[in-house]
Amino acid sequence: MGLRATLLSFVLVAGVAGAQTVSGTVTAGGLPRAGVTVRVKGVETRTDAAGRYQLALPPGEKGPPSAELPGWRFEVRGDAADGGAPGQVDFVAVGARVKGRLPASLTSPPTVTDGVRSAVASRERPGGPWQYTLEAVPVGEVTLTATVEGATLKLHPGLKLPLVVDSRGRTDADFIRVCTLTGRVDLVSSSDGTPVPAPRPPAVVFVDVSAHFWQPEPATRTMSQVGQQFQPRLLVVKKGDTVEFVNEERNQRTEHAVDLADPNATRFPPSTRGVTGQKVFSNEGATHVSCKIHSNMHADIYVVKGPFFTTTGEDGRWRLEAVPEGKWTLKAWEPNGGEVTLPKKVSACGPEVTVRLEQKPPPSRACEPGDRYCGDDVPLP
Repeated sequence: MGLRATLLSFVLVAGVAGAQTVSGTVTAGGLPRAGVTVRVKGVETRTDAAGRYQLALPPGEKGPPSAELPGWRFEVRGDAADGGAPGQVDFVAVGARVKGRLPASLTSPPTVTDGVRSAVASRERPGGPWQYTLEAVPVGEVTLTATVEGATLKLHPGLKLPLVVDSRGRTDADFIRVCTLTGRVDLVSSSDGTPVPAPRPPAVVFVDVSAHFWQPEPATRTMSQVGQQFQPRLLVVKKGDTVEFVNEERNQRTEHAVDLADPNATRFPPSTRGVTGQKVFSNEGATHVSCKIHSNMHADIYVVKGPFFTTTGEDGRWRLEAVPEGKWTLKAWEPNGGEVTLPKKVSACGPEVTVRLEQKPPPSRACEPGDRYCGDDVPLP
């Protein structure tokens, strides 16, 4: 439920021989709040289930009372704050309002919490989006979670994290539903349609999710050269990522010259151990990688637009976690099978998806004259 301003009122009653009694009620969102500590110097008590408290102060004991509850801040408001009658003092929880929306597809009301306050979402009309409000959230970083049976919810990826509640009085924080999308790639021979037996080479599976649901976060990935092979043989990166090519051969005299079959025909000079070159990949699609010194060395880099991608296992199965709810275009790619786009968009929260790819014979690559590292029997460094 939404929490409104918390009001603490108390009455000072003069007793016999100067004794005093402090009493009052603590409410939160218009309802009694139990467990709030009310203190006057060394004397304290806690509110009961009805939000009431009473403090008996020793003769001569006096001082401003306070109301304390972990995760809350209170300020004096009302007559006492304005210099009015001291017989009535109000404490109000202060902070900002955090509110937002949750998917309309949820059939039950979700609960949103910051670990201290919680609110059960509601909606204005049947079938509309769920909405929540948290009141009196302290200014600063806050961690919000939303839960509901049968669904996984996360903060909208468009929000900058960690989420910071500012002093302007309101912070918007929407949630989305995410699902796990699973399936398999059926790899068959292009010549006769027979299934390619396991273990199958990896294929790339990716979902073209709207950029509204993710933020570009360029990363640096590594493709190593070790044992006169590229590792990994298939590297998937996001558009804008940087790939470093690193020579990790045990023999420090072994040179590699990385060659990229990209539009710019990028070629790095021969180099021994260490970084042999790096490149920012700005174009989506496949780039073949080879070594101009060792003709047996080949690999592929595949560039996708967003972060929702994976590769298949040896049995052709794949799994994509935390895909935003919705219908998206699904594509698959395999070095010798090309790229296929499913004709119908798939539901992120729907059933398994099967993709059929026809594998073509790998291209023949002639050995360079005099290259002793080309062919099947390649000596290790």
